[in-house]
Amino acid sequence: MKGVLLFLFCCFGLHAANQRPMTADESKSWLQEALHYGFDLATTDYTKYMSEKYVEHLNGKVFNFQQWTHHMASLKNMMKSYSLTFDEILAEGDRIASSYVVHAVQKDGIKLDVRIIAIFKIKDQKMIYCDELAYVLNGPESESNLPSED
Repeated sequence: MKGVLLFLFCCFGLHAANQRPMTADESKSWLQEALHYGFDLATTDYTKYMSEKYVEHLNGKVFNFQQWTHHMASLKNMMKSYSLTFDEILAEGDRIASSYVVHAVQKDGIKLDVRIIAIFKIKDQKMIYCDELAYVLNGPESESNLPSED
């Protein structure tokens, strides 16, 4: 019996060690890596960092994972390049809050700076939820709805 209990304790301990939550610094680095990956024009498979059950509330609209990936594909089809500048990242438990600017150049040469303020919920090192506000800081008025277009 002692052997069985010791085996269960060791297995549980190893399992728990593998499932430990990320530290705040790890969460911050993870989010930066995930966002750089997501905005990379070559990225089409987002499941490395996102759950297929992902839901995003963006400027009053709600996107499920499929709708969000369609949204990103549409945006990427318009863009020549993206870069990100992070202002703030705060992490606590399974939530990461961020404020950053997406610097984009469209294929037609139009330059945009989009401010994004977002709160992400993470489960098993995948984004499962995001509440986001995004708006164009610099760019033509005609592009003001771009961040949340379907």
